[in-house]
Amino acid sequence: MSTKEQFVFVHASPEDANMFHLYQTVLHGENDIYFRNSTECERLGTDKVKAFILESLKSQHSGLFILKDLITKEIYAHIHIQVGQTERNRHKAELYIGVLKQFQSIGVGKKMMEIADFWARKEGIERLQLSVFANNDKALNFYLKHGFEVEGTLKNGVKIADDEYIDEIIMGKMIQPIKYENIIEQNLAKQA
Repeated sequence: MSTKEQFVFVHASPEDANMFHLYQTVLHGENDIYFRNSTECERLGTDKVKAFILESLKSQHSGLFILKDLITKEIYAHIHIQVGQTERNRHKAELYIGVLKQFQSIGVGKKMMEIADFWARKEGIERLQLSVFANNDKALNFYLKHGFEVEGTLKNGVKIADDEYIDEIIMGKMIQPIKYENIIEQNLAKQA
């Protein structure tokens, strides 16, 4: 197996629970730009992580994709897409993305955005949204580059320590769902 084929994006499975738990702990320990810290991730435990993965597999309203090394089973990145649960918000999905530092700036994030866009369009989603710590310029610029717009700021949205806060930037992006009827009609027209 070549090196390029060794790393693939796949749906997370229950067998990934131990490695996903380890990955989350490392990811959140590498920098302070996530809502959980590494201690909170470590405390979650593998059983809770496994339950989270199982729930994402069963749910029509969730997708959890990981960048996995097929040989070592290690995980280097993830994207969790959570669709709204009610009639009034089922048209939108929240994105949660993480990439270990060693896999940043080599196209992994771009690939994850392609996966998120395709998955969301296929599921009939019209809007993607996320939030970013205001001091995370790298992520802000990345999302702007991928079509997201800043829609607002939650003042002191993240509490780092006593009397220490960071604003939370809300970003969104409108997308066109895939209309399967249109694809079928186009294919039928081509055949005629």
